[in-house]
Amino acid sequence: MNPRPFKRLMAVALSILISLNIAHVPKAAAEEQIIEPMNWNGVQSLINGASDYATIDLSKLESPSTGGLFTSAEFITIKIPRGKSLTIKGKSGTTFKNTAFVFEGDNNIIIEDLNVQSANNHNGTTNGGGVAYAPLYFSYGENVLTLRGVNNVTSGQSSVADNYGAALNVNSQASLTITEDTHAIEASLNATGGARGAGIGGGERGGSGSIAISGGTVNAKGGSYAPGIGAGGSGGTIDSITIADGIVTATGADGAAGIGLSSGTGGQVNNITISGGFVLEKRGFRTNF
Repeated sequence: MNPRPFKRLMAVALSILISLNIAHVPKAAAEEQIIEPMNWNGVQSLINGASDYATIDLSKLESPSTGGLFTSAEFITIKIPRGKSLTIKGKSGTTFKNTAFVFEGDNNIIIEDLNVQSANNHNGTTNGGGVAYAPLYFSYGENVLTLRGVNNVTSGQSSVADNYGAALNVNSQASLTITEDTHAIEASLNATGGARGAGIGGGERGGSGSIAISGGTVNAKGGSYAPGIGAGGSGGTIDSITIADGIVTATGADGAAGIGLSSGTGGQVNNITISGGFVLEKRGFRTNF
């Protein structure tokens, strides 16, 4: 057999194999898109056009209420389209006030050093009558929230109203799993509810879906009469609460459970399961109603 044609055939075969392997390298492994908005007006359009797994770096922005673009009475609502996976990076030491992030469904989100406080009268349901949304609002589908750095989410709700939500609000048609970036030095979330709103869950007469915690340090504190994690206010409902891992501290207010129901009437939690992690539950001290 003439060795030259054989060698040429082997060279062609090897070239084809190499090209096939290169073609199958995932784009996400080769590319990292980092987007740095220059002002709040451009954030929404940049998110709409971002590739999956992009980082939306907000660390150069000031709070909308102090940055000269908006008055204290105005608010910002940023919507993350359904099915999108993103990292939202905030700025340590700066709280974005009168601001809400609405996740439209089936989102895989990393938050990093994000400090956000919603406007007053914020929605906890899709048919709420408020001016804005809860600071982190998950509206539909199955969602994952991964913690990186220190994150603080605070409800600006100051008055009792139906369907106004928690600090981290999970709508009745949504489920949320909170976990941690295992490579991060710190991975924590502090969620503080407003009037009749849970830290994580729902608010007055609002319905919430399923909440699971599988990692990270999570500190959830309810607003008046509301649990740290669960159904807020009177008549609030939640499908399920599951804790499988992580360090979780849940504190209720005014007689409310740390995990579960408020001290109001007519609420319902279908299921609570704690199978792992370190969990500290603090029931609120009951005051006069």
